[in-house]
Amino acid sequence: MRPRTGRDGFLALAVLVALVAGVVVLGAAGTRGTDPYEVRRSTHLTTPHGTKALYDVMQELGYEVRRHHGSLRTVPAGAGTLCILSAPVPLGQDEIRGVVAWVEGGGTLVLSLGGGTLAPVAALTNRGAAVAALAEALDVRAQRQPASERDLRARPALAPAAVERVRFTGGRTLDGPFLDLPTYQPLVSGPYGDLAGMARRGRGLVVVFADDTALTNRLLRSPDNPQMLVWLLAHAGRPGPILFDERHQGYGSDREAVAKLAGALSDTGLGLVILQAGLAAAALLFFAGRRFGSPLPPPRALRRSSTEAAAALGRAYHAAGAAALAAETLAAGARRRAAARLGIPPTLPPEEFIERARRSKAPGSRELAAALERAAGVEKAGSAADRELAGAARDLETALAGVGGGKEAR
Repeated sequence: MRPRTGRDGFLALAVLVALVAGVVVLGAAGTRGTDPYEVRRSTHLTTPHGTKALYDVMQELGYEVRRHHGSLRTVPAGAGTLCILSAPVPLGQDEIRGVVAWVEGGGTLVLSLGGGTLAPVAALTNRGAAVAALAEALDVRAQRQPASERDLRARPALAPAAVERVRFTGGRTLDGPFLDLPTYQPLVSGPYGDLAGMARRGRGLVVVFADDTALTNRLLRSPDNPQMLVWLLAHAGRPGPILFDERHQGYGSDREAVAKLAGALSDTGLGLVILQAGLAAAALLFFAGRRFGSPLPPPRALRRSSTEAAAALGRAYHAAGAAALAAETLAAGARRRAAARLGIPPTLPPEEFIERARRSKAPGSRELAAALERAAGVEKAGSAADRELAGAARDLETALAGVGGGKEAR
């Protein structure tokens, strides 16, 4: 087997890179936006708990809406409204300062603190949750209450939206010093308190939803819910693009690929199958050229008899019309191989070598002399010359065997 080379390592690396890319694509195209148990309020999600319907409605109505995947340390100055909807990824302190400074400069913040009946969403309203630090900076909290759709009232602050009946199903109410601000206005109230409200902060506006279920795909089908949200997002504050924060929904520009890769490997059996297949392929490529033990010596070339060599040489010379030259070449080789046995110098003229071989008492010397004479008598061309050349080659081989020079020294 051939030794392992650097090319095998590059092939294995290429297989692993292709594997990682395939799993990333699998994660991005697999369960994204379709898992019914996905509870994030992301505009990427078409699940009942996602907010893609709100994003699409705003876009279809001609408003400039954007998904923001970057850090909130510096909110784009030209943005009109920033929506942070029950973010499951915590905001850093520098991001909180950036958001508050942007609001005080004139921006409109729409902040939801959680809602729904599933535990992961309900946990977002607790102290220490991901969105709690931003809520505390704005002096607002959410209190759990029994979930009820009865006695929900749109307050006068929503009069420009012309809504009559809005739907919420989460059972959360606002609490904290935010409700005592002089500019505070309730938006929607229920039997246990305000579910949504807004207040000025600096030159900007803060709109807070203790219960964010009204923003979800499931409840946006209620006619008054989208009407209320369109007014709050596009008309309650200053004009400008409407940004939906996706970084803190887990779709940040610098972490989405890693999150999708981890999700695909942990949540889908197919991802594990691809991983195992890729590792097996990489191992196969890596070990395919590995040699176990020392290399084997190359096989030795088989020696051919003088008869076979003579026949091949004869065919070549026959094609060239030089049978006599072929016979002369065979005779010269025979003299060289038999010289040591007979004690005759191989450089003697052919006639003298033949004479001395005939007078020698060494075994087979006279037969060799006769074979050399026959080779010397081969004519230059013709069918008879071919036969004479083949016969002379056989006689030389037999004579050399009798003299003891039939094989070359190894």
